[in-house]
Amino acid sequence: MEIRTLENVPVTTILDTFNESFSDYIVKFHLTEQQLIDKMQSEGTSLNHSVGMFDDDKLVGFILNAYDEIDGKKVVYNGGTGVIPSHRGKGITQQIYHYIIKRLADNDGITTHLLEFIIGNNYARQVYENVGFKIVRELDCLKGSVESVPNIEGLSFKELENVDWVHLQAFFTLQPSWQNSIESVKRAEGKRKTIGAYVDEVLVGFASFNPENGRIALFAIAPVYRKNGYGSVLLSHIQQQFEGEISIFNVDVSDIEIHGFFKKKGLQSIIGQYEMTLEV
Repeated sequence: MEIRTLENVPVTTILDTFNESFSDYIVKFHLTEQQLIDKMQSEGTSLNHSVGMFDDDKLVGFILNAYDEIDGKKVVYNGGTGVIPSHRGKGITQQIYHYIIKRLADNDGITTHLLEFIIGNNYARQVYENVGFKIVRELDCLKGSVESVPNIEGLSFKELENVDWVHLQAFFTLQPSWQNSIESVKRAEGKRKTIGAYVDEVLVGFASFNPENGRIALFAIAPVYRKNGYGSVLLSHIQQQFEGEISIFNVDVSDIEIHGFFKKKGLQSIIGQYEMTLEV
């Protein structure tokens, strides 16, 4: 078997191995080619920073790494690790991680690695801890339907264009996870809708979400305007645009205010994750 980067590997090949690897996962996962392309685009996946294990030129295991610079640090984010069932038990994930960690450090000066795994997947936890990753925070994935609430006098909504993300950054209490970051929303281009909540023409809150499936990426009310009911009306406004349930993934449970808010409004925890980091 041979380890090499994925920079010259067709997306269709990655898709086939991805879906086979996740066919018996804790949470069943099957993507179309377009869904995989969208995922890779929004996360910032870089195939020359990603790696695979090949057996007679067949891709049997992989790590899809995204790349960005955060606060002056070069960071890669693992947007997906998989090994097809026939090749498990051979230590492939650890082998390709050791390979790519050294390669990225030596060639690109990348020393920070980030990933998430589902709570209860003890095998994955053991593998990542053996590589050197440490848990840094717990994340919750929530889904449900929100009851309609009446509007508040003076509160209005409009879609934001030419978004001032530097200004909106100050609305957060804690930084969102990689998949829900401002950079991910920006990379998703026209596949995310951002709505601003205004009181007397003053922007008091906003939300970015996928208008096709109701998944919220970013949701925040400016600290000085909290406890006025604006968040409840904003969430209700989003729900009214969908017949089905809405969702928000990877909410930091240590942010008691926002996590508690979503649960109080009717969203239920469907799965938990741990975020892990590795500093080389």
